[in-house]
Amino acid sequence: MRIFFRHVPRLGWIGIFFLIMTAAILYLYPQGKEEKKIIHANPSSGHEISEDPRSETFSPLPPPPPPVFLEKKDESSPDLMADLMDQKKGEEVRALFAWMTQEFGQVADYVEHMDAVRAWLFENYDNESAEAILAVYDSYIQSEMDLADYLTMQKVPQNREERLAFWEDVRNFRIAHMGETHTEWLFGKEMAEGRYRMDRVEIVSNPDMSAREKLHALQDLDNNYRLERDDPPPLSRNPYQQYRELLEVHKLDLAHMASDAERQERIRALRQETLPEEAVLRMEAVEQEIHTKREREEKYREKREALLRDSSLHAEEKQEKLNILQDQFFGEDAESMRRRERIAAALQERMDASEQKK
Repeated sequence: MRIFFRHVPRLGWIGIFFLIMTAAILYLYPQGKEEKKIIHANPSSGHEISEDPRSETFSPLPPPPPPVFLEKKDESSPDLMADLMDQKKGEEVRALFAWMTQEFGQVADYVEHMDAVRAWLFENYDNESAEAILAVYDSYIQSEMDLADYLTMQKVPQNREERLAFWEDVRNFRIAHMGETHTEWLFGKEMAEGRYRMDRVEIVSNPDMSAREKLHALQDLDNNYRLERDDPPPLSRNPYQQYRELLEVHKLDLAHMASDAERQERIRALRQETLPEEAVLRMEAVEQEIHTKREREEKYREKREALLRDSSLHAEEKQEKLNILQDQFFGEDAESMRRRERIAAALQERMDASEQKK
């Protein structure tokens, strides 16, 4: 039986997996595309492709150069992969694999792709090193291609339990293809970071936990990550993201505060804890401007309602005094306010007429 391959975008075979993974947990930024036909290879029996003009796209960008982190050996190095594993170079090796997948993906089928990869490796590395890299890449690319096919048949996880099951399915799938050692080496950090971020969001967004409880749980999460990975947790370094997260952590406490002044004082402390001083001042200036505008509109509404209720004035007199009132409160923006009120009045008339027809 001959299996026909499907064309996929220039993201390459592995990009399919990352697209679905991101939809399941967080985001994928589109990557550049080449003016070449791409294959979705399947290492099962028969290796052909079906042509699809939609797979051809154009880009002025040249293909990226190969990663340079792997030192090219002049003499035999049969333990290259063992050395890389000892040095925890899984992410670097995956970068090389991703480059080879993209660079040599514009071929007829899986066999031609592997022939092109093999030729490049033996051209740039000694024979022993090339064989070592190729052996791991072969199981890697077959695993990722089959995984991409598998994931297209799965629904996007909708809750924490489904996301955890999704991660476990992906991990077990790779272990079945590559073994646990290579799976952990190549994908362990990525999987651990994904699980960490998912757990962190779960804690931060819990509506029933106080700030103290959340901060304690987050500290435990960070400590467990350090113990399991011997690495610092993947925290965001963006101060604005840190501030927004901290606001969410304190959400329940802020809602239960007795006064708005106390609430604003706590928010200011959270800002000072995470944001540069100029950013804090900028935010406060904007908030003060919004507060001033809101107070001005509230005072205007009070006077406007009193004016409209004044039965001693005719309609023309009310409108004249209303125009003066708007000029006093809004100055150059008075005409804009009048337009807003005319639109609101017309909308109210339509709603009233619609209600009367019912």
